[in-house]
Amino acid sequence: SYSVQKKQHLVKPFILCTTNGLIIDIYGLFTATMNDASIMLQIMSNNPKLFVKESSNSETQSLIRENDVFILDRGFRDSTSILENEYKLKVIMPHFLNEKQKQFTTEQANESRLCTKIRFVVEAVNGMLKKKFRAVDG
Repeated sequence: SYSVQKKQHLVKPFILCTTNGLIIDIYGLFTATMNDASIMLQIMSNNPKLFVKESSNSETQSLIRENDVFILDRGFRDSTSILENEYKLKVIMPHFLNEKQKQFTTEQANESRLCTKIRFVVEAVNGMLKKKFRAVDG
């Protein structure tokens, strides 16, 4: 769908890529009103071959397995508890300072830097796709 008023498309793709920018899969198009967390949960629940629990004796090749690490931005904060508890994934997100904190601990700072570096790669992949396919440029 296209908004004449906003002069942009009202859909967005969901890209799954590795830390070095290799695109694994592209899901969507999703309505632009959905947040990242709800899109992630919808993808995980609607694609049973995407995730296979280690305890199952299935010979199915899965893309995501228990104990895999997901490096996400703050837009996914609503889905972290489900990803960690139900799917048994390790989720790393940038931290926020508490009111009483003046600086991050070493571990918090390193995790936040890691997220920033990985997010740069993801945004570069998004930019490359938007340059080639103007329909997803929003």
